[in-house]
Amino acid sequence: MVGLLGIEAPRAAIDTVMGGREIVRQLMGNGWLHLFRIDPQTSAIEQHRHGTWVAAVDGARLSGSGCKALQGTC
Repeated sequence: MVGLLGIEAPRAAIDTVMGGREIVRQLMGNGWLHLFRIDPQTSAIEQHRHGTWVAAVDGARLSGSGCKALQGTC
């Protein structure tokens, strides 16, 4: 089983929390956990891969019903 985790928070805040959690780094490094973030300012979606943040899908943003389902409102 593989887990997906989405968090709406600034990169620095997520990186700080992950920095102190060896188990999270191991799960991500071994492909058991995939971490996505939603930028609270732009709604851009990024994935944490190999120690860096990359666009999950080029130009991906939450909008419409997907935005409401994941964020509550837009």
